[in-house]
Amino acid sequence: MKRLLTGWVASLLLVSSVAGAPSWDSGKQGRFVMALARDAAGALWAGTEDMGVWRHDGQAWRQFTTKDGLGDDNAYAVCADSAGRVWVGHLNHGVSVYNGQTWRNYDLLTGPLGDRVHAIAAAPDGDVWMATSAGLTRYVAVIDAWVDYTIADGLPSNQFTSIAVDPRGVVYAGSACNGLAVGTLAGGRMVWRIVPGPIQRPQRSRVSGEKLLPSALINHLSITARGRVYVATNYGLAYSDDQAQTWTWARGVDWAEHVKGLADGAPRNFKADGPGTLLEDYVTFATEDAKGRLWVGHWTKGVETFDLGAGKRVWDSGTDSGRDFANAWLAVPGEAPLLAWSGGGLSQAGFGSASVAGVGASAAGAGTQPAPAPSSAAPKPVPALPKPAAPPSEKDLAQLQARLAACATPSPPGTAGFRGEDWQTQGDWVGRYGRTKGILCAQKAPLDDDMGNDMYTMVRARIGRHHGDKDSLRYWVHWLRSDDRRVLYNPTLGYRRQSDWDDHGETYAMTYDGPDMWVDVTVTAGVHRLSLYFFNKDGHDGANRWRDYLVEVKPYAADPKQAETAPTLAHCRVNRFWGGVYPQFVVTGPARYHVRIARNGSFNTIVQAVLVDKVWGELSFRDKWRQLWLASQPFGPVDQDWQRVKAAEEMVPEVADGLATAGLWRELSRATSCDGTWAVDRAARVELLRAMVAGKASAPATERLRWSLPAWEPEERKGFETSVSSAYKALRQKLDKDKGAPAG
Repeated sequence: MKRLLTGWVASLLLVSSVAGAPSWDSGKQGRFVMALARDAAGALWAGTEDMGVWRHDGQAWRQFTTKDGLGDDNAYAVCADSAGRVWVGHLNHGVSVYNGQTWRNYDLLTGPLGDRVHAIAAAPDGDVWMATSAGLTRYVAVIDAWVDYTIADGLPSNQFTSIAVDPRGVVYAGSACNGLAVGTLAGGRMVWRIVPGPIQRPQRSRVSGEKLLPSALINHLSITARGRVYVATNYGLAYSDDQAQTWTWARGVDWAEHVKGLADGAPRNFKADGPGTLLEDYVTFATEDAKGRLWVGHWTKGVETFDLGAGKRVWDSGTDSGRDFANAWLAVPGEAPLLAWSGGGLSQAGFGSASVAGVGASAAGAGTQPAPAPSSAAPKPVPALPKPAAPPSEKDLAQLQARLAACATPSPPGTAGFRGEDWQTQGDWVGRYGRTKGILCAQKAPLDDDMGNDMYTMVRARIGRHHGDKDSLRYWVHWLRSDDRRVLYNPTLGYRRQSDWDDHGETYAMTYDGPDMWVDVTVTAGVHRLSLYFFNKDGHDGANRWRDYLVEVKPYAADPKQAETAPTLAHCRVNRFWGGVYPQFVVTGPARYHVRIARNGSFNTIVQAVLVDKVWGELSFRDKWRQLWLASQPFGPVDQDWQRVKAAEEMVPEVADGLATAGLWRELSRATSCDGTWAVDRAARVELLRAMVAGKASAPATERLRWSLPAWEPEERKGFETSVSSAYKALRQKLDKDKGAPAG
């Protein structure tokens, strides 16, 4: 589509040069600005990746980091509540809250259920809602308490990326790849209505009155003062004026090229129903300003602005100087709005001025409070910080136990489900993952490093069938040695090495479907945890920023085309993974599966490890072996003896440690065999851990439970380095002895 008013726009394009606007030094303050907000005092807040959060009080910027009390230095969501507190969502430390004087971090034990917090929204009643990697969390202001919501409460998923609350208090929660949840309070509890969408790209552009979203992959939500709901997705923008009952879609100019780029081409007799309206199908945010203009952010095409009254685009940012991947928008009274970029820091839009963008917008799109009017009144008292989340009561534990016990029939072979995400472990996988099979991708390029005990558990990888002649899976070693904790530690090398499989997608257009990566996994009898490790190691450089995958588990089919059309047994989404993440699936055997890692319009597809662990079933003699690369060194919770692998039932007295938690632990262990519990397993373990810590359980008991989550304490990080170093030294001594050489 031809850009409008090109010459006029070019003369107004600004990089923090509007009078009175705060300047931003990307070199010192960060190129990756992830979220924006404005607090009750009118101060501007900018959350960054790696550089903490910044506050501008009208005079200068001030940086806050872990030294000031933040959980970690990654701020993916920022929101100001009605009490005057500022909330910051982190990579793997929950949320941190600032009351104007002090920061306090609320982690797995004391705050939201998910380590990764993607978005935060302040509700009209003073509550604060968080969209996390393990469900939704609501801080209920009137009773100073935290409440979690998961699949068990009627949500479509536990992976949430966005959250917004309308003036009536209705909650809109966008999942990563399972559509929209609309929540209302009824009878003292939240009731959720699900609005679905496809996980594959739709083949229509002009749609109105539709019951579905254009995509189940949601990036952002916002709500205007008049109640219009905007949903930004990977496959276009949807909006609703009737409380999410029906939708109108707006698609990108590239939507038809994506359809034509499918593996078998466009469907027979396909005819585009018109050109797209937007510069790009992938929408990162959509927010209206007070003058009724719509601001739309994109993945690779920057930001565009529409005059809704005139029905036309009146401005776009272009894609110069890395300002192509837009993260957030924020109104600045009397000035042009601020724009946050992945790669381009913080800039000011070169178009007019705008004020507050409606109400209830999640942190990725806009702030929610107008700047206060000047006042000579005495300053308000400092608001209290929230109390830590309370541990579950015995009644809560009993209800969890009953919920798990209701799933009584073990799942048959060939069943799969999504268990959740681990953002904490990063490259420190040893002992926690891969005891049955651990494939470190391309560590010996063009070969992998196979760390498993079980020869009957097999992992093979290839690229999908839609590729060029003679193309194949690529094996890359990027850093032979690294001290970055996000890089996988290799216990046979004694240090970290960065390598991965690559589908070579960088040589294809982003509208090309594939090639994708296909991982064939064969598991033996029992229930197994299947984990993959993703770390966007060069994700701060160029096109490497554009990685966003759909991961699907499918039953095995020998014919690649049949494999593509086979039903999806479980799926999840992997995006914004600069910090490193392990998505976890549960699969039952004996069976064979495909794991499809879809490029999904990304630059290319990469993965660093595929790891399998038996979690339920008869223990074979191989299950009882020590890992060879541990060289007979015990490694695990302090009382774990890997020569004497005990069934979960036998662990009850040790883990319960005299608390009223034995029943829940027993059901957690048994319910591992049932797919009806996999999605709530992590939440139940967190509640159990909170109860054990509150009950002052012994260190061995809580360490075992943290190990199973996984959840890390700072001293465990230090212990990891000591343990693997000792094991590597013992391994070298053993190998030297076997060779008949002097140990050294």
